[in-house]
Amino acid sequence: MTIEPFIHELFDTMWLCFEADSECLSRHYFTALGAGLNVPATVHFTAHSDSPLPSPKYLAIRAACCRIARMSGAAEYLHIILRDMEELQVLSEDGASADVLTYALHRLVEPDAPYRANDT
Repeated sequence: MTIEPFIHELFDTMWLCFEADSECLSRHYFTALGAGLNVPATVHFTAHSDSPLPSPKYLAIRAACCRIARMSGAAEYLHIILRDMEELQVLSEDGASADVLTYALHRLVEPDAPYRANDT
């Protein structure tokens, strides 16, 4: 997906999400989670033979995660960790950068198979 850098930043920092239009599968609404964000109201996705349209289910999950992250303050905390990952050259001796190391290491590990409640 190609989007403008400003929109991309809002999406990355969880200030913006897409929500599917129930009447038109290729049309999605931008939902801005902050006041004064100058973003378009709708976006149309075009399906290509090798790239399916985004799943409305996954868009809804992402939108819910954005709302929760914004309400709980978790998005700000994640932004600090991501910024520190880019800026820190060495870890602090007192352990203050342990969260940065933990997050960086977790990103290197492939996720396990999806959890299924019915598996025994």
